[in-house]
Amino acid sequence: MINAEISKNVEKFVVFNEMSQFDMDKMHLISANLHEIIPRLSNDFYLDWQSHAGMYFPELSESMVKHLATAWLRNFFDCPNSTHEKYANTLWALGELQSQDRLAPVVMAAIIPFMQSAIEQFIQAKDHTIAYHVRLELATSLFKTLAMNENILYHCVAY
Repeated sequence: MINAEISKNVEKFVVFNEMSQFDMDKMHLISANLHEIIPRLSNDFYLDWQSHAGMYFPELSESMVKHLATAWLRNFFDCPNSTHEKYANTLWALGELQSQDRLAPVVMAAIIPFMQSAIEQFIQAKDHTIAYHVRLELATSLFKTLAMNENILYHCVAY
């Protein structure tokens, strides 16, 4: 019963503190193993985009949305040595993507909830090969990275 409630409200229980070195270490592990799924994630995101936001931005072609999603995901999963480097790299990637297409922030804003959902599915998966506490630790680091990306995105777009 407790597990069901936590699963339904997992976002409320995640602590979004600043990323720590512990989170960076987790992101190194994640990064080393997840780069190969980025094309599939980009494709899944495009399908989600097409049924939701895509109808409002017809000027963004399928190839551009997938390109922006792939570039953003590479940056998201990329893991430098420190949180300061991660922040700087994310800020730089946002500027670079926006220079490629002025609507890049729209795509990035849409991919954040998509990734939140993907992380929640990872937590709730009935996979016994990964201990539940390990999934929670990895998911927490991913959520913190998402929160950092979201803060950078909204801060840059607001100014």
